[in-house]
Amino acid sequence: MFFSWGVLYYTLPILNIRLAQEQGWSTAFVAGVFSSALLVAAVVGVPVGRLVDRHGPAVVMLVGSLVAVIAMTLSVWTDMQAVFAAAWMVVGAAHSATLYPPAFTAVARWFHGRTTRPLTVLTLVGGASSLAFAPVMAALADSISVRRTVWVLAASYFVVAVVTTVLLRRRTWNHPAVSVPSDGRDAIRDVVRSGRFIRLAIAMALGGAGLYAVTLNSVPLMVERGFTFREAATIFGLIGGGQLIGRIAFAPLSRRGTPVSRSVAQAAAAAIAILLMAALGAPGLLVVTAAIFAGVVRGAHTLSTAAALIDRWGTQNYGTVFGRFNFVVAAAIAVGPVLGEGLAAAMGSYEGAAWVLGGVAVLAIPLARST
Repeated sequence: MFFSWGVLYYTLPILNIRLAQEQGWSTAFVAGVFSSALLVAAVVGVPVGRLVDRHGPAVVMLVGSLVAVIAMTLSVWTDMQAVFAAAWMVVGAAHSATLYPPAFTAVARWFHGRTTRPLTVLTLVGGASSLAFAPVMAALADSISVRRTVWVLAASYFVVAVVTTVLLRRRTWNHPAVSVPSDGRDAIRDVVRSGRFIRLAIAMALGGAGLYAVTLNSVPLMVERGFTFREAATIFGLIGGGQLIGRIAFAPLSRRGTPVSRSVAQAAAAAIAILLMAALGAPGLLVVTAAIFAGVVRGAHTLSTAAALIDRWGTQNYGTVFGRFNFVVAAAIAVGPVLGEGLAAAMGSYEGAAWVLGGVAVLAIPLARST
């Protein structure tokens, strides 16, 4: 999970500026490829959720890891933008098989609803990845070029992720029936078509889109404010450190209040975090503090997305239901980076884009209250 997030997810947002400079592309193009890859992940996540329910996460994650390594290696084989974009679409499809959704399904099944602690541990590992990988990627890009950096990352991911998946594969999986009984299909349909489900998904999507749009574009935002590339990459990594704090804090806070009050608190915190990123341009200590707080809220958002479903509808058919729910949230998050780039271009600054995104995130609060 550590390498999956660090390599497959964070490579493009961390290396965006250097990749654009080295290849002669625009940062908007790289951000657009990243967003498109996340959209592919959101779409593919729906059938992958059904596959994980049926076959377990090990096989799905192994195939996804192999596909990701091949695609990532090919992405910088030539200077052709079409090849780069197509390869990262494939990496995006691999996201749905290697990142949190299949792991969350495994946790929900193995721990029978007692998921707060294992979900926290799992997401702590994922959250630590940007903290570790951001400075490493920046140093490699400065030393050996972006193209070689991507190859090094792909090779390391193959050795660690693929081999680990094979060696640590859990052989038992409580397979449901090959076909879901009609009453099970009816139950799934009743959940995903309910107004409560839809409002909750939109609320989480609005907060997530703003959080990820601002934090994944934090490197150009910090460069815009006068930080060097390495300093900006370090701040990006500190956002990952903030995620760890958010996920540690989530466990005790998840026992406070009601499912609705927790969702409202998450929505409000997301809006505040985004607006702080917009408001605090100096001094450096306050900028770093705002970035870490945004990471705290983003870390809690991941767990809130997983726990909100369990709190309201339990773990039955979790992979299928979460696939539908996560499609909405993940699609909004996927649009985040390119939305941030587009707003920054339209408004002339990443700071202006953050103000707009913070205002939109405020709309999630009344939606969360109605769930």
